[in-house]
Amino acid sequence: MKKNLATYLLLCTALLFSACMEDGSEEFEINYYTALRSFGVDSVIVYSTTKLSDGSDTTLIKYVNGDNYPFVIDQKAKTVYNPDSLPYGADPAKLTVNVTSDGVAYLYNDSTDVYDLISSSDTLDFSSARRLLVAATGGMYAQEYTVTVNVHQVDPEKLQWEQLQLSPIEKPLRLIEHNGKMMLFGNNAQGALLVCSTGIDGAVEWSEAVELTTLPLAADVAAMLSFNGALYATADGVLFSSVDGVEWNSLGVSASALLAASVEDGKMWAVVDGNIAWSADGENFTAVEALPAGFPTRNVSANCYPLATNPFITRYLLIGYPSDEAAAPTMWGKLSTEEKWVQYEHLGDGSFDCPAIKPLNVLRYDGRLFAFGGAGTMAGSEVKAFEYLYLSGDNGLTWKESAGIRVQLPEELEGSAAPFAVAVDGNNRIWIVSGDSVPTWRGGINRLLFR
Repeated sequence: MKKNLATYLLLCTALLFSACMEDGSEEFEINYYTALRSFGVDSVIVYSTTKLSDGSDTTLIKYVNGDNYPFVIDQKAKTVYNPDSLPYGADPAKLTVNVTSDGVAYLYNDSTDVYDLISSSDTLDFSSARRLLVAATGGMYAQEYTVTVNVHQVDPEKLQWEQLQLSPIEKPLRLIEHNGKMMLFGNNAQGALLVCSTGIDGAVEWSEAVELTTLPLAADVAAMLSFNGALYATADGVLFSSVDGVEWNSLGVSASALLAASVEDGKMWAVVDGNIAWSADGENFTAVEALPAGFPTRNVSANCYPLATNPFITRYLLIGYPSDEAAAPTMWGKLSTEEKWVQYEHLGDGSFDCPAIKPLNVLRYDGRLFAFGGAGTMAGSEVKAFEYLYLSGDNGLTWKESAGIRVQLPEELEGSAAPFAVAVDGNNRIWIVSGDSVPTWRGGINRLLFR
């Protein structure tokens, strides 16, 4: 093709000259400049898939403005590309383009081995890199560029899961990030307390499980907290602490339950001598109020996070059961600027209440609350373990089942009765670690994992 390029350009020049001088009334100016000045795409077709109310899949089509994805022209390397990729699902085979250049712009057609004149009205295929030629009208000079249209290859809004190594603990009770590691606590078949760990980056390789000989078997490991560089747990009404999660020491503090801990607010909350109390050092507690009726102390999920409107104010939110026999969870919370805890009442007729499942796990992720866990009921209907993922965007006041196919739990977990523990790590990934030979699952919304 390169051997024929000069002949091809001369032919193009002759055709252009003939067209311009046909009536003898136009002047023809020969231009020897051949730079590509700008390149852009017009409206982009984007396809996506969702589920209808009957559970069937359907394809949606929308159009996005191509001006939101500007192209860069590297005149030295003679390359053209868009640094910000087109949305996932965009069709690069059906694009119309806008090109300005010093000279005439052509696009090489692989199927015909010919350079075609670019028209803004033609639909062009950029599913692979294309050769773009800018030829001077004089026919003696030309510059060739390589145009690449980048498209996101993964759905940025999809909760993507990966299956990882089995944990060495048969009955996981608590998964917690501490000192740069994910630490897993639980029991073996004989009932002994164990701990193992893995790094949060790279491949998951669980360490050998170590028996906890300095923490009583009666310890409420499921409510363990990390605060000020140490781990805390209660056992037989006494508070214990550990730096490494293996060696534990009694603090001699009376505490029947741990509630929540906030790095931003600098406080850890616990039930001490029948009162809700806080501590700034993990040992000295200040009582605030007597434990109210209906306050959650069983299967409690604690979430503490700054307000979106004021990062200097922390919201505490506890969701759990007031007793082992309670049929439905209760929700209590407070702001760091408030002294006492208040119960948050659900809205409406119960259709949007927090799911009454056991065990219940509530995690804050992507600015929302995610709830899932064992079997139970939601809005009066029976649900299986891990059947649905429930979302709340208003701090737990209303809940709904995650719609569509983007944000869902791993299908392999549905109906699983294996014990498990969950957590969100510092890399924006959700962990679900099960026992009884069920693999570890780790997932995250792709948008939050881009680095």
